[in-house]
Amino acid sequence: VGMCVSLEFGGSGLDFVSSVIAMEAISKAWASLSVIMSVHNSLVCAPILRFGSAAQKEKYLALLASGEKLGCYALTEPGAGSDLASLKTTARRDGDVYVVNGQKTLTTLAQHADWIFCLVRTDPGAKAQAGISFLLIDMKSPGVTVRPIITIDGSHEVNDVFLEEVREGDVAPSTAGSTCVDVALRWLSRGAATAAGSGVPSP
Repeated sequence: VGMCVSLEFGGSGLDFVSSVIAMEAISKAWASLSVIMSVHNSLVCAPILRFGSAAQKEKYLALLASGEKLGCYALTEPGAGSDLASLKTTARRDGDVYVVNGQKTLTTLAQHADWIFCLVRTDPGAKAQAGISFLLIDMKSPGVTVRPIITIDGSHEVNDVFLEEVREGDVAPSTAGSTCVDVALRWLSRGAATAAGSGVPSP
């Protein structure tokens, strides 16, 4: 499950193109697993590897690469999808932690994840497109509630995630503030490519 994670942290060390090819092969045998791996690798592991501090990489990547921990990604809100300027979930600094309040929706596989990679507004005074950061939150933290969304085919793959006075989290220094929008869009594009690989039909 850590195909995009470097060998240093126990991953396979695949480049982006190789990971897409791998997703094509996996999806032919087990389509739902390919969705899990796409989100886990492209939207959780890869941003930590690229933008996380040395301490964050050491803390998270080996556990994610081994599959001991599973990550999910939370951008969409009831009033904000790809329009990050409308993001409402907030995280205010309180000593060594952030206090997070808000709601994410259509969060894929949050019911199984150990950590959730959230986009949150850390500087409410900044212009709408800025003041946003990535925050990694333990799904077992008090105040995190996951509510299933049952899709039209009767499956449970996406969820509402409610964050109420959640006092935990880790912000990658390179994703704080105005650079976060560029980072988020870049990794969503990578995730879309691997997801497209997951949708390749068997011959």
